[in-house]
Amino acid sequence: MEGLPVAVFCEKIGFRDEALRFILDYPLAEKDWRAYRALFFRDQERFIAAVQETEDSPGLFLILYARLSAEAFGEYRERNIPEGIFFGTFMDLFFWHENYFSQTGKHGIAVSRWMPRHILLRIFRLGRLQFEPQALSLDLEAEGMVFRTGDLVLNVHIPQGAPLVPEECEKSYREALLFFRGINPVFICNSWLLFPGLPELLPPESNILSFQKPYRIYDVALDSRQGEERIFGTVLDDPRDYPEGTNLQRSAKAYLTAGNRIGQGKGFFYYGFHSGETRQ
Repeated sequence: MEGLPVAVFCEKIGFRDEALRFILDYPLAEKDWRAYRALFFRDQERFIAAVQETEDSPGLFLILYARLSAEAFGEYRERNIPEGIFFGTFMDLFFWHENYFSQTGKHGIAVSRWMPRHILLRIFRLGRLQFEPQALSLDLEAEGMVFRTGDLVLNVHIPQGAPLVPEECEKSYREALLFFRGINPVFICNSWLLFPGLPELLPPESNILSFQKPYRIYDVALDSRQGEERIFGTVLDDPRDYPEGTNLQRSAKAYLTAGNRIGQGKGFFYYGFHSGETRQ
């Protein structure tokens, strides 16, 4: 299962100029690369811990994940998964580097635990959304149908890089059910985008509210600050210090300054009912 050259992979997902040179010229000895690679496939937790102990762990994570990701192309090809899905899925690495560079002025990534899902083919970007097969951790009921703990459903993740256009999300749900044949047509999501208080911040025509609409929210974590991190790019102790560069930032800042919280919601929906179809 031959992968891609690292340079080709990096260019395909968007790396250019200085960032590309950083990846290609990084001084990683071959014996160290082989050792990290073997550890990754043996024990991801130990791999992450080992990298975190190094002096420049963000930079090393970027290098190692770029190389491992380029290798994963061979597995995609072996399974006849289209190239477009591969490059779309692995765009996360580019986005995370851009985020880290904009915050620190250095090359690397701050996200260390997500890429194994991509490299081990557990998560796929299909159009606008990403999907990950996952066993339910509790019983869920939708329109008289009960889905039991352990049933396999599709966990939805929202990658950055494009607006949440409702038509594109709908297309992604349909594509996911074709891609993951045999899995229950139930989508679950755990995100600040499902926080029930968002209608107080957003206009009715908001793409975010359209995304939230089909989900039945069954749990809320008010202590989560994921929403603040996504809206403002950082988390601050005093909400009065947040920027006001967009309408959403201004609304969220006022909401937080008034003593409210932007939490995180867990929700699900059964696609057959959502789309007007009947379950077979």
